[in-house]
Amino acid sequence: MTALVTVALTALLLENDDFLAAFVFKNLGGNGGSVNRRCSETHVRTFANSANIVDADRIAGVRVLVTVNEKDVAFCDRKLAALGLDGGFHFEKKRIKKGVSEGCARHLTRKFQRWYWLLAWSIRWLVACSGMELRPDELAGDYFSRSAVLEHYLKATASIGLWASEEQLIERTFQKTDTLLEIGCGTGRIALGMHEIGFANVIGIDLSRPMVKEARRAALQLDYGVSFQVADACALPFEDELFEGAIFGFNGLMQIPGRDRRWMALSEAKRVVAEGGQFIFTTHDRSTRSFRDFWEAEAKRWESGEQDERLVEFGDRLISSDEGEFFIHVPSFEEIREDLAATGWTEVFTALRQDIAIESEAVRTFADECRFWIVQKD
Repeated sequence: MTALVTVALTALLLENDDFLAAFVFKNLGGNGGSVNRRCSETHVRTFANSANIVDADRIAGVRVLVTVNEKDVAFCDRKLAALGLDGGFHFEKKRIKKGVSEGCARHLTRKFQRWYWLLAWSIRWLVACSGMELRPDELAGDYFSRSAVLEHYLKATASIGLWASEEQLIERTFQKTDTLLEIGCGTGRIALGMHEIGFANVIGIDLSRPMVKEARRAALQLDYGVSFQVADACALPFEDELFEGAIFGFNGLMQIPGRDRRWMALSEAKRVVAEGGQFIFTTHDRSTRSFRDFWEAEAKRWESGEQDERLVEFGDRLISSDEGEFFIHVPSFEEIREDLAATGWTEVFTALRQDIAIESEAVRTFADECRFWIVQKD
């Protein structure tokens, strides 16, 4: 929303078609600080490609200039903020002449830059105050702290346990002696289920403190040696290569708003998994028959600008249930492969759940069809 408003104002202010306005993201630290410069540059290039950006020049490390449709920029600042870039609006002006490369740019006068900077940040503040932006911490913290949601997950932990497909892939992928991390453990359904089939070294983490509290309570009551702690999938509190493998079940990765943040979660999982280790996660798939009609209609809504204004990326959904509203991103098959390439994972296996095992009616009621992915750190 911020980007759209800013682009509209840019069109009014810069009526001459020979000029382009661009968001320039500058690194906070002079030397990049703790930012992985190579990783950031890769993310920037990959995101630029996926956003149909015409030109993406890396300037001075991870300082990025982008233009869209050869006319103006619609690059949302929050996409790069999580990479260690400052996420601010920095405007430059480029005169485009026939036969001259877009790389030939002329800076705006300092007076205009200062004025435009103040205008852009004023717009950003107004949009933030309106509550129209997706807020990952609020979405997760609110929904997953509700008593009805906790009860729903606890019931699945007690009565369903591991799905047949999960059990089959976990036993195929990992050794019983491996030290394993379950990301987005909820109330412990997967981690406790793994303990029951002989995996003795499992640690579960979740962003929701109430979920973790219930998982710990269940482990204590069952006398299972499974550890649970509160942690963010995008900033795991573990040393590099500490685990032989990791799991992010029940579409948990897709409940993280923002493709940049999902990349962070994939990168963090890769960091804490040892070389040669594997990572199992699940997603929905927009191309499956059950989703096809909805996404064809949704694509038309996005094309006409009639989508929910709170959504940031095509594939985002805010779903209302009896327990409240929750966020999930429904990716395409190709999108996940792009994400894996961007974060350095090697695909080992992928299949729809229905093609792996026949699930019980309880499982099918609890969770609709999904796609499993197994990837490896080389």
